[in-house]
Amino acid sequence: MSSEADLIAGEKDKIRVAFSSHQAIYNEVPYYAFNMNAGASANTAVRYYCGSTNNSAIVSDPFPHCSAVPVGDCPPGYLQTPDGLTCYKPLNFNAGDSMRLITDRTNYINLTVAENWNKAALLIDSTGVVRAETASNWWLGYPYAGDYKQGCPGRLRNRGVWIDDTLIAGQRLTFRACVEIDSNKVYYVGYTASRNIEVKIDGILLDNVPTSGGGYRNSSEYYHMKARRLTVGKHLLEVSTEAANTPTVPSAMVVEIFGQTFEEILNATQDISPYWTIRNLVGSDKPYDMIVSTAGGSPIRRRYNCGGTSPDMCALSNECSTIPMSRVINPYLTGHLGNWLPYVEFAYLTERKSREDFPKDGLRKAGQYEAFMPFWQYNNAMQRWVPVTSVFWFPYDPNYKWQWGTLYNWVAARTITSYDRYSHELENRNALGQFSGVQYGFKGVLPVIVGSNSQSRELYYDGFEDYKFTNRCAPFVACLGDDFDVRKIVGAATSTWLADSTAHTGKYSLRITPSSPVNLKAQAYNFTHAPGSYIETNSEGEYTRKPQPWLNLYGFNPQSDSTYLLSVWVRDNAPNDTSYPLRISLDGKNVTGVFKAKVEQWKLLEFRLDMKKVTAQSPTQFPLTLSATADIFIDDIRIFPERGQAVTYAYDESTMRLMAELDANNFATLYEYDEQGGLIRLKKETEKGIITIKETRSSYIKKNPNE
Repeated sequence: MSSEADLIAGEKDKIRVAFSSHQAIYNEVPYYAFNMNAGASANTAVRYYCGSTNNSAIVSDPFPHCSAVPVGDCPPGYLQTPDGLTCYKPLNFNAGDSMRLITDRTNYINLTVAENWNKAALLIDSTGVVRAETASNWWLGYPYAGDYKQGCPGRLRNRGVWIDDTLIAGQRLTFRACVEIDSNKVYYVGYTASRNIEVKIDGILLDNVPTSGGGYRNSSEYYHMKARRLTVGKHLLEVSTEAANTPTVPSAMVVEIFGQTFEEILNATQDISPYWTIRNLVGSDKPYDMIVSTAGGSPIRRRYNCGGTSPDMCALSNECSTIPMSRVINPYLTGHLGNWLPYVEFAYLTERKSREDFPKDGLRKAGQYEAFMPFWQYNNAMQRWVPVTSVFWFPYDPNYKWQWGTLYNWVAARTITSYDRYSHELENRNALGQFSGVQYGFKGVLPVIVGSNSQSRELYYDGFEDYKFTNRCAPFVACLGDDFDVRKIVGAATSTWLADSTAHTGKYSLRITPSSPVNLKAQAYNFTHAPGSYIETNSEGEYTRKPQPWLNLYGFNPQSDSTYLLSVWVRDNAPNDTSYPLRISLDGKNVTGVFKAKVEQWKLLEFRLDMKKVTAQSPTQFPLTLSATADIFIDDIRIFPERGQAVTYAYDESTMRLMAELDANNFATLYEYDEQGGLIRLKKETEKGIITIKETRSSYIKKNPNE
């Protein structure tokens, strides 16, 4: 810029042009240009635009752009993954009744017996040749009149499912689900529908059957069973059918997969159980997709939606598209560098000399080391003091197999492998390689679970006592990437989820209803944390986080090849009944629980979680779902390795005093205090009830004011 005097004087050498539109011709600077319509109310063309509607862009240094977010944040509409390395667009789930499967549809009885649906079944080989036809026998249903609930004809009525909605004639209904196969062999896929039906497996057409006509090849009269060889693993099953012409008749279909052979199916004298059936998805927590579309194939509504497209049902997660985030960090700001904390504690291990006769000065010189080497040695080449075993014990590889320099007898008695952001020790390993771990609650202030023979990431506990706790008078904010956290589900709706009228320990329990399951997600991997394994430098010399996702995970993340126990107290208002309405599924598979004990109104249940049944890959994300068939309350839920033990703690949110300590069997020791905070009563929970084991009363001598 030039001064006013220089401009008035007009001296060319003193006038400096800061910007000239002439520069834009040679692309020296970005510029923005647009045309207006006759009414000067809309852009008809722009040089820079955002999207398909010619919205004007932001022209600023260093280049034109549409929008911007701070470094480390995700764009609008995206969320950050638990490892902090990626932004993802969340999957939209339509949980409405109109996009679910049902088995009870009363107006379906309007179908007359004269239609005689599925009067026989066709056994078809993989080439499409009909090898056999069965009669209307035991497993297809006999054609006689009556309510469909009492056994009307056809496999469709006996094993079919309906969408909980009435479609318009001509619309199409597409069903998508993932089927996991456990053996390499030929399976028979059975299918029929109220109208025409198309079946695909892994995107390859299995069959396309019209509603009527075509002799054998129609869905009105025949239930088809076609052979297809399937391999071990997950397979995508897609079934499409057309809506019925009559509005009172809902669209129905049945799809089943049989593991029996051709001869076993043909010669069976009683009903045979399918390996997989669509009917088992009704009322379960297993994912399936439903798409209602026009006759031309344009989607109208979806059960799962990824911005107008369908997700991969065999790799279903909570994300659609992803954007990688920048991994460049300031390690001193994030805490990766600059914090000096204990790492390894060494002990010297050697034999001692023994003497039959004591020396004159007694025991002071008896039993000394046979040999000793100081831990610190001066290295002339490096010009500094170094550990004598530094060539052995200073690895940065987290999977390094420790070799502690037995030549000099220094042994790592304790290795601290993990700290939290408050510099609390989370995990250590003893000389035998056994881990001990701990997890903190109340914003990292108090330990809530301590485990032996288990890593910190293998421990989980929730007593629901710190959901309303805050040290800044602010509500809970999920600032850490941990999807295995009930608080993220509860959010600000504490009055809906938390119950203060009943609790096993503490003040609160969690309310679960049939319509409000708890869906948690965790990552399973087999790596071990160690100092120096989290950051690296790029070609520009900048510090970056390493791209391995497991390095940046928080919370409960088990090992892929281990087995865990989930222990939880449940109240269902039926304490004398050993059955229970709580349901737990691991990676979509139901887990059978064991009734352990009853104490007053609460039942203790235990579930065994075998991670080897989840996946063979590491790391991988898996879901854990807690649901209920009736209204229940749960409290003091813990997860820990089957090979280890755990002790948990519940605290008062106001005073931070210990209210309960739950032992290795999840039975509580209860602490009660007076108004001054003094411990007055100690109770113990047993299978016979709660008993008082200690009670203390104290008082202060009042001083006579006249003395």
